[in-house]
Amino acid sequence: MKSRRHHALSGSNLDFRSKPGERFRFAAVGVAVTLGLSLVLGTYDPPVLKRLVNAVNDFQLSLLKETPPSPLPLIVEIDEHSLEELGQWPWPRNLVARLLGKLSTLGVTAVGVDAIFPEKDRTSPSEVARTQAKFREQLFTGCSAQAP
Repeated sequence: MKSRRHHALSGSNLDFRSKPGERFRFAAVGVAVTLGLSLVLGTYDPPVLKRLVNAVNDFQLSLLKETPPSPLPLIVEIDEHSLEELGQWPWPRNLVARLLGKLSTLGVTAVGVDAIFPEKDRTSPSEVARTQAKFREQLFTGCSAQAP
């Protein structure tokens, strides 16, 4: 009498040893599900997956050895992406001051700015407040002059 090996899946619906068509269908469904998930996750970036990717990137970067800062000068350029995000040049001076402050907190020892600011900054907070006060004054003066 021949002994038959017993497989864990032999009694279930997943036993495809005797059904080649079923084996192909099972593989096709697996490929379709994999492709579908890849498409969904490729177009929809769930926050959980984004956090996981960021955590893995942080871990990988922590494995790198720290290198001392370079003594060579570094040029920071205002690129098209920055212009799209922050608006056309010249930027408000308070924004330029914040950028220079950020460089200082990063340990930059010297900064050279190759930019010309020929006119008064109309977008600085103090200038905006002054313009608003002037406008209010003119508005209320105009209203009282026209009152009966």
